[in-house]
Amino acid sequence: MRRRLRSPRDIDGFGRLVAALRVHLEQRHPANDAERAIAESMRANDVPVDAARRMLQTLDAMPRRALLSLLGDVADPGFVPAERTPERPERTAQPVTLTVSSTVLARLGRLIDTGAVAAGDVREEMLDEQTDAPPVYTINYRGLWCEDETTWDWVSWADEIYVITSAVYVEGGANVVRTERHPVAEDDRWYEDVDSDEARLGPVAACWHGRADTVSLTAVVMEHDMGDPDAYREEIDALVKAALAVLAYFYPPAALAQLLSSTITDAVNWLLDTADDPIETQTVVHSSGMLEALSTSYRATYLGEGQRHTGLEYHFLTNHAGGGARYVLGFEVLRDPEHLPEGPFL
Repeated sequence: MRRRLRSPRDIDGFGRLVAALRVHLEQRHPANDAERAIAESMRANDVPVDAARRMLQTLDAMPRRALLSLLGDVADPGFVPAERTPERPERTAQPVTLTVSSTVLARLGRLIDTGAVAAGDVREEMLDEQTDAPPVYTINYRGLWCEDETTWDWVSWADEIYVITSAVYVEGGANVVRTERHPVAEDDRWYEDVDSDEARLGPVAACWHGRADTVSLTAVVMEHDMGDPDAYREEIDALVKAALAVLAYFYPPAALAQLLSSTITDAVNWLLDTADDPIETQTVVHSSGMLEALSTSYRATYLGEGQRHTGLEYHFLTNHAGGGARYVLGFEVLRDPEHLPEGPFL
């Protein structure tokens, strides 16, 4: 697929990421304390030098006119971002919404918009009163539904799809990244012959497991062509770790999880050199209260267009559109110890 260049959603965050990658590769020296601290964080996060080099090679190989038009000063290899004080109060993240089942809405007790709930802090009213250790949660990928297949591939009559998920959370005071490829089978690294109005269910596999006040989950839907899904899993893992190192210097964890969304989307669009085709990247952010609400509700079954039964069960969904395609991913949240849902239910 020919790369579709467009302006970054967050030019400030993307510019700082590009500058940090150049410092990480020692293409230039750090210009200030912020760049020195971010460079140290990248080393601590084990951002692979080879992956960083491929990202910048992809960027620098793009047409110069397009780079200058869409990126401005960021296109200059010597670009140094303006100095900025960490934790700026004026910077706020865009609201994050997600599609959840009606039983979750009933438990939350507040409907913000039809089929969507703000992923804010509902912790106190949703968590059980506990004297023991807090529960452990698991976010599982359950499968996908194809509303429409891609239109950019005129050779094939069906898609070959795989999904990469990357979870970001805090553990022991440190930011941690977990990146997985779905399906997880070694022999079947993508779903073959996916047509419109078809589901691919499972293998059910964990995207994240643990305790956290906030966890962000990024999902990238890819259409396989000639690339290696596991190689792109490693590339996206490196992208997320690099973006995390940059943003964590400036913003507290509560804002960080949501701000990652734009920066990761921009990085996938501009820095990922792939023989496969990214359809769309989506990020959702869950507070511990939302994890509790989801994990103590029954799963719903996604209904496609015309109320078509898909068999895809979920606690929450992500929606991905691009290249004429529309895909829906289903996820569940499990709780340990288990807490059975209580009625009434919608």
